[in-house]
Amino acid sequence: MIINIYSIVFLIFTFIAILLAERLSVKVVNIVFKKHLEETSEEERELSEYYEASIIAVIEKDVEAYKGLQEIMNDIYFRIFFRKIMIHSSVFFLVLSPYILFAVYIFADLPLPITTSIFSVAIMYFMSKIIYQTISNYLNMRKMSRSV
Repeated sequence: MIINIYSIVFLIFTFIAILLAERLSVKVVNIVFKKHLEETSEEERELSEYYEASIIAVIEKDVEAYKGLQEIMNDIYFRIFFRKIMIHSSVFFLVLSPYILFAVYIFADLPLPITTSIFSVAIMYFMSKIIYQTISNYLNMRKMSRSV
């Protein structure tokens, strides 16, 4: 497969379209899924309360309370995580779909598979963003636990 200047232009346009689609999808999610976001923020607040209680359980060396709180926190965390992923990724790909149609017709002569390339770049962007957020949340949690 030969990568030419048009392929590079396509990949640059794709990355810009992904960034714009993500910004737009965040705005759409904030408008359309307002109730779900409120429920999620309430669950995040509840999760932080359980986290603080688990730190107190560690300080008091109450292993049973700590394990129980960790189970509750895991359940809440997975509900939050999968709800966010489901809502945000669905809206993101709906917002990105006009660019996909546009790219299929405009960049039809490229040696790259158009839709596969767009999905690959979008998924790599999402995964890198999720990994960054996970690592930063982990580091913030460690920083908070050391200060307690």
